[in-house]
Amino acid sequence: MISEFHDELKMSHRFFFDKHGTFSFIFDTLDILINSAKPSSSYPELNAEAEHLYRARLGAKVDQAGSHIPYPVDEMHAAPSHLCKGGRINPPGISFLYLASSEETAALEIRATPADFFTVVDVALRYDPLLLDLRKASVSTLFGFEYLPDAQRIANHLQKVSVYTYLSEILAQPVASEDPLGYIHTQIFCEYFKIKHVHGLIYDSTLCSTGFNVCIFEPSEFSELIGSPRLSRISALSAEVQSLHV
Repeated sequence: MISEFHDELKMSHRFFFDKHGTFSFIFDTLDILINSAKPSSSYPELNAEAEHLYRARLGAKVDQAGSHIPYPVDEMHAAPSHLCKGGRINPPGISFLYLASSEETAALEIRATPADFFTVVDVALRYDPLLLDLRKASVSTLFGFEYLPDAQRIANHLQKVSVYTYLSEILAQPVASEDPLGYIHTQIFCEYFKIKHVHGLIYDSTLCSTGFNVCIFEPSEFSELIGSPRLSRISALSAEVQSLHV
């Protein structure tokens, strides 16, 4: 059913569609998810005592001596809207801020290789944004065991689980789709979250098994870059980040 909705958005109704008809179960599930959103301070890994999140950008500046130096802090914010291509979360031309739980995760998410320099900066969340947790490990807290007395209610329950599972999987896909409309449905889902006053998402990183990602819909309001950017590289045999002193 989700694939049918995807096809309808691609080939039939992209901006105006009936969310109360055949595909109403999708938006019923999105509403359940929205009701589970919590302030960032409610997540132990994101509260004020936790370490910062990390913003990485592939590449570096070159100084007059020909040495690589980090990008300045004012070039480490979310990309300008006119440079934003459509992604699995943001529609084209709309700028979201993508963050990682560790430097290693940030490096892998930007596809840094041992040959690459990249710039990384610490980022703090501010004003306690309302975040929706779409990590796979969270599914059990949303759709726990429940006695369902008839086949139709069982089918409805499984449809909702399938929507959640689909969202958590596609948000964590390590390789972007070559189809320019491949993420039209998840972009619409996330736009729905945004208009319902969710401020961002937490989702798995399949590129770093120990890390996760955070996407903030309103970067200037709910995030702050902390300290000075630093130049890094990953080691040749692991994703370990090595800070370079310049």
